[in-house]
Amino acid sequence: MREGRSKNILWAAFFIGALTLFIQLFQAGSIVWIPIFLLSILLSYQFLQNNFSKIIFVLGLSFVILVQSFPKWVIFVTSLHRDFVVDEHQNLLSLQRFLEHSLVMLTPLLLMVWPRRSFGFLSKMLISLTFVAHGLFALGLPNGTPDHFYGMLSVCLPFLGEQGAVIFLRIAGAMDIVVVVLMWTSGRWRQFALLYMSIWGFLTAFARPWSSPSAWYLSLDTIYPWLEMSQRLPHALVPFSLFHWYKEANSYSS
Repeated sequence: MREGRSKNILWAAFFIGALTLFIQLFQAGSIVWIPIFLLSILLSYQFLQNNFSKIIFVLGLSFVILVQSFPKWVIFVTSLHRDFVVDEHQNLLSLQRFLEHSLVMLTPLLLMVWPRRSFGFLSKMLISLTFVAHGLFALGLPNGTPDHFYGMLSVCLPFLGEQGAVIFLRIAGAMDIVVVVLMWTSGRWRQFALLYMSIWGFLTAFARPWSSPSAWYLSLDTIYPWLEMSQRLPHALVPFSLFHWYKEANSYSS
């Protein structure tokens, strides 16, 4: 399959995650790494002439994403260790949060298998983990909906009220599960599910800065909600990439 929108969107998800990390490094005072990173990106991309150099390039940037996601790995692994388990509720919550960020952490892996058929299967597996975990949070399962979900809704959609927010989250959570099932079908239902996920993934990411009034006074001190957004953009971009992958595959076969 020729390279088209699908892979370009996937690269966008990948670079956004990498850029997020380096903005965080900038905030931490590690400014020297930023020009080195940008220069290495430009040089590497310029000389990607064969499969071996592409693999080296993707592996190198995979390290960036994994470092960005390192706290999530630590929280998950330590939560499974008997010496760190505070209670069953906290352990389950750590697992759910870990699965919710599957797309963020493993986007480099998708780049390595594109455009083979395994790309479609692996993408759907990671999307399923992310959306099912997110849907269960919205449904209040297994231990209630996180408070910040209600906090974001009260700012983004204040007209809902308390009871309306509960109903909205329950419907949204149920839809997360439904579209995961539809994604594993074929034809128009699958494309509908992927398009819905792309739009909903973007809206839930954008809800971070939208619900934070300080985010609109841009400075290094108020940029955190935007970093929260950029970390979650793969939740929208990977389903959108898969949407175009199926579309391009159908065009290529015909």
